[in-house]
Amino acid sequence: MTLYAVTLMAIILASLKLRSASTSSSAVSYNIDSCLILLAQLGVSLYSVFRLIGLLLIKQYDGGILIETGSLVQSISQTVFIVIGRSIIVNSLDSRPARQLITFLLPCNIALWTIYTLVRNRATSDPLLSRLFNPWAWTTVTRIAMPLAIFYRFHSTICLFEMWKNAYKRTHGEREHSVEE
Repeated sequence: MTLYAVTLMAIILASLKLRSASTSSSAVSYNIDSCLILLAQLGVSLYSVFRLIGLLLIKQYDGGILIETGSLVQSISQTVFIVIGRSIIVNSLDSRPARQLITFLLPCNIALWTIYTLVRNRATSDPLLSRLFNPWAWTTVTRIAMPLAIFYRFHSTICLFEMWKNAYKRTHGEREHSVEE
């Protein structure tokens, strides 16, 4: 839950910094990366919603509901940030707003990808939900949603890196500032 909260805060702060900075924004383009991130978001949403429903039905209010809600809110916020943020170009390269926050989001997403790959990837990781939905149905949901959720965490890391690289790229007309200036 802490990782979801920290990444959500970084996304909010990065959005505010980019919004207040001098940026040019082309129309939001739905290229292949945007389509893939939106498709993968469906996997995260599907898994989280099924877990939330299951946890509410079995009245297990320990922390799973908070974790799944955090996962859902964080991933939706990150998807919106990536889709919109990929079209932003920073005009003033001196300040480089939100670059550190985007850099911070890279290892956070790698950590979330590791958690999804190693811990949450098994239908047997939650026997209560498996019994509630019946083992076949829960296995089916897990087999459909988890590969998409794992792909989401991996691909969002790549998209954030592309944002980091392209938003602060110098055009050919600009020259590098040297130490002597």
